[in-house]
Amino acid sequence: MASPFFKDLLSLPQPPDGEIVDGLSVVQLPESLELLTCLISILYPIHTAKPKSYHKVLELLGACQKYDMASVQSSIRAKVKLGEFPAPMGIEAFSAYAIASGKGLIPEMENAARQTLDYPVTFEILGEGL
Repeated sequence: MASPFFKDLLSLPQPPDGEIVDGLSVVQLPESLELLTCLISILYPIHTAKPKSYHKVLELLGACQKYDMASVQSSIRAKVKLGEFPAPMGIEAFSAYAIASGKGLIPEMENAARQTLDYPVTFEILGEGL
């Protein structure tokens, strides 16, 4: 299994009054359908659902971290480096840094921090992004 988190979760006894579909217990996850579709499509040999923005990439990386999916996280980072997934552009690096920081994504924080050095930190430059 790609995640020790899910292996452990699925091995636990499920509540007797929990939702059952086709004889299997349903586990509700807080992530969006879009995010889970991207995550699952990376795990299985199907067409990979591409995140639409770098912020979505960060959400995806955060979910990988949350669910202990290190190999998937590495794959996503490689796709960003290769240009297959979106990367932060311009002043988007400021918000990318904040999001990455909130999710504890150190490599993304470092990358975004380096990118912010190219821009002055002024209201005129950052504008609505603050």
